[in-house]
Amino acid sequence: MGFFSRKKPEPVAATSATSATDEPVNGNGASAVSLTDDAIDTIADFLRLFGQHAFPLDSNPTEEFTRDCEAWARHITTGIAQTKHREDGDMLDAEQYGQGERDWAGLRFFLRNRRREEEAYVGGRLSTLKNMIWDMVSGLRNIAVDGEVAGGKIEENLLQLESAAKTGSLDTMQAIVASTVNNIRRCLAEQRAEFDKELASMGKRLDTIKGDLLEAERQLELDPLTELYNRGAFDQMLSRYVGLGALSDQTATLMLVDLDHFKQINDTYGHPAGDQVLRASANALVRTFPRNNDFVCRYGGEEFAIILLDVAEKDLLRISDRVLAGFRKMSVELGAQSIGVTCSVGCARLRKGESTSVFLGRVDEALYVAKDTGRDRAVIA
Repeated sequence: MGFFSRKKPEPVAATSATSATDEPVNGNGASAVSLTDDAIDTIADFLRLFGQHAFPLDSNPTEEFTRDCEAWARHITTGIAQTKHREDGDMLDAEQYGQGERDWAGLRFFLRNRRREEEAYVGGRLSTLKNMIWDMVSGLRNIAVDGEVAGGKIEENLLQLESAAKTGSLDTMQAIVASTVNNIRRCLAEQRAEFDKELASMGKRLDTIKGDLLEAERQLELDPLTELYNRGAFDQMLSRYVGLGALSDQTATLMLVDLDHFKQINDTYGHPAGDQVLRASANALVRTFPRNNDFVCRYGGEEFAIILLDVAEKDLLRISDRVLAGFRKMSVELGAQSIGVTCSVGCARLRKGESTSVFLGRVDEALYVAKDTGRDRAVIA
């Protein structure tokens, strides 16, 4: 499934207990705990994996944190006392609590502090990355605008100077004018060469920047019902792809999908049935768009949005038909009953220089045309 549309894994049922280890109330006030051996081993394995794949925080070197996780894993597994931090900030020596006790409160404090440090670390790095990217995009846009304006004025001056050089009567004036023309032309060529060099460098970095953007989008919230990304994530992603499209040849495609007669489903079968239809629709779209950079979200109500990259104009109708066919095959089971669902689709590719609002409005209009002309169809804008 697509990276942006990746869904949370379904919970796995716990295995039945094979043996139990009863923990007494320990010296730090933690409640008595009864865990199976398998559960204790699982916690220990988690701690070791947590230590092996930790973020390289400045405040706590990775090697030191890995050793701390290994020490906690041994403590949880064996019950042998380890020297550890307490929530009051003091250290507790191994001799201060008995053999066989496990310090669950201390473990919670250890994991909670580390998680907070990682959250601050990742949040800071993402904020820096975003500011750097959009400062660079803004700077390049200014360069492009300034270059076009200056280039037009210089070309006008060149025509005037060339005309003066041809009609002037003094050899000296002609020589000065010709020299000026040559100097301006040379400066303009240097400016254009520098600008082309900057654009070429930017082109090489676009793939890296796109990957960083995709990584940053992991921080966005999911829609709780469908587990797709929500409207807030869509607004940010569309705006950024439009911005990047202005600096590269990579054109985004936007598709809006609206379920047909969804209100009738709610009125006939009830809202729980409607929720089940929405979840099934989300799953169908995720299966239809499985690429890592395909972005699938719940746009609102019974409407979904998909942003695609590198889709040719000639392929838009084929892709839209694939969405329609997937919904026609879908059947939502409600006990002995089965609900069939169709959808309407509006689709378009981003045009050069098109704003986010104009792009979205054009696709939205195509969707309404599809609905007004009979539904269960796609309209390409």
